[in-house]
Amino acid sequence: MKYSLKNKLAIPIMIASGILLMLALGLYLLLNIYNLKKNELKDIKILAEIIAKNNQAALLFKDKDAATESLYSLIANKDIEYVCIFNKEKNIFAKSNFTNHKIIPPKNSNEINKNSSAIEAFHDIKFQGIIIGHLYIRSNQNQVNTQIKRALFIGIFILISVLIITYLLTNVLQKLIITPVLELANISSTISKEKDFSTKIDMNRNDEIGVLINSFNNMIAEIDIQNKALLYSKVKAEESSKAKEQFLANMSHEIRTPVNGIDGMSKLLEDTALNMEQKEYVSAIKTSSENLLVIINDILDISKIEAGKLSIEKVGFNLNAILKEIIKTEQYKCEEKGILLELNVDPDIANVLISDPVRIKQIIINLINNSIKFTSSGFVKLNCTLIKDDGLVNTIKFEIEDSGIGIEKEKLAEIFESFSQEDDSTTRKYGGTGLGLTISRQLVKLLNGDLTVQSIKHQGTTFQFILDLKVGQSDNLPNNKDNKIVNPTALKNKKVLLAEDNKINQLIIINLIKKWGMELDIVENGKMAIEKIKKEAYDVILMDIQMPLMGGIEATKIVREDLKISTPIIALTANAIKGESDKYSKAGMNSYISKPFNHTKLFNTILALIDPKIVSH
Repeated sequence: MKYSLKNKLAIPIMIASGILLMLALGLYLLLNIYNLKKNELKDIKILAEIIAKNNQAALLFKDKDAATESLYSLIANKDIEYVCIFNKEKNIFAKSNFTNHKIIPPKNSNEINKNSSAIEAFHDIKFQGIIIGHLYIRSNQNQVNTQIKRALFIGIFILISVLIITYLLTNVLQKLIITPVLELANISSTISKEKDFSTKIDMNRNDEIGVLINSFNNMIAEIDIQNKALLYSKVKAEESSKAKEQFLANMSHEIRTPVNGIDGMSKLLEDTALNMEQKEYVSAIKTSSENLLVIINDILDISKIEAGKLSIEKVGFNLNAILKEIIKTEQYKCEEKGILLELNVDPDIANVLISDPVRIKQIIINLINNSIKFTSSGFVKLNCTLIKDDGLVNTIKFEIEDSGIGIEKEKLAEIFESFSQEDDSTTRKYGGTGLGLTISRQLVKLLNGDLTVQSIKHQGTTFQFILDLKVGQSDNLPNNKDNKIVNPTALKNKKVLLAEDNKINQLIIINLIKKWGMELDIVENGKMAIEKIKKEAYDVILMDIQMPLMGGIEATKIVREDLKISTPIIALTANAIKGESDKYSKAGMNSYISKPFNHTKLFNTILALIDPKIVSH
């Protein structure tokens, strides 16, 4: 049970006061009862002596009437039940029975007996030292008991009165102590809710409470200073983060735009009649653009991971299929170096697994590329082993093993750090950003695994990670149409508006549109696009995001909100930063394509917006 500070102060004081009072009153009552009992015995004894002396003559002269009259004089004493005078033969000489009790002859002389109900006194009556009779008195203690009850009642009254007074005084004391404490607590609560650390307690006291209040005010002042410093640092950090994000977005755009031109033109060139030497040149151009794209993707990925903006998808996929695809893609690199690339997949692994195949593929490609890079002869092996299968989850161990240069033991702990390689000569000799392993480990962690490494210098390296992958069904597999065109003539005679300021990108789109049989209008900024849209109707609009005078997002908002035109708009963007797609959607864009874009994906995206029925079939 929780008690307030007020009760925590009041209850102990009341309990302590009550205990002390009860002890004091108890001692007082015990002493009072003892004295009452003692005095009563003394009074009975004195009374017996007086009556005995007063009745000496009556016994000597055998005057029963005088003796009886003497005894009846005790009727005023309410405690006396009866009195009896016996002669020396212990026969009744005179008596006064006030309560009709049976009179018992004395057994012993000069004795006082006491029990819970009465006091019995026996006293010899003597004359000149000779016993001439006996006196017997019985008292019922009523007056003593009444006095004891009265004392007990007074004691209880005093106890209750003192407790009430103590409680009232405690309340006064509590106000002196608790009021500033409660004010302190209320101000603390207010500060906590409103985050206003400039609040102070204005109360001048010269006691311990004053010391507490001054300490609190000093603490709040210090927190206020620190809080302002933290807020300033937070603002600077947010500005820095925004600047970094903007820089990455600009860098992504500025690098991807020419890469898109290189990639697109090389693909267009590849479709023309080329001799063997020209095909080698085109292949070299494509390889260079792909390598450049890998580097920019690595930088963007590590930035997104550090910012906590990299999400993990959960879709169905066939692990064996994506591993074969990886091996097919990486095979030519191994053939160029004369090394063996081997794939070993456990046949008991489920056909359909649920996870993020893109990220798993990225991890494995990073690790295989790393192994190929540092292996000049021998082999690179990709092994996938089923460790556990409970029907719902496959626990799979992935191993990438090579016979390359290996890593020094003391360097193993550093290779997963950003921009880190074994030494400077590694970068000069083998190239790379030093981000691949860092990204791979972070991605494995996002998939609830851990990437580890074992290596022996000049003998080879093995990277290993274990993932728990949920088992799926065939209907969990996505219907991926990005790799083939559903109907090559489906876009013929469809009219498209391209808003793009880059001449090379324009040239790429022009060739694709011509190939697909579409009609094309080109503008170089958002303002020109709006003027075109006002005058002509289009089946689809391809809108670049960053253009002079007016960008794609601003232009799309005007098309949707002011012109009320619902023509499908596809964003063409070289910005691959996560979260940008939300901006496009909010502006009213129907979809987006990242540069450098997949030609087939662009075709199918346009078709899905113009005629979804064809794509769905």
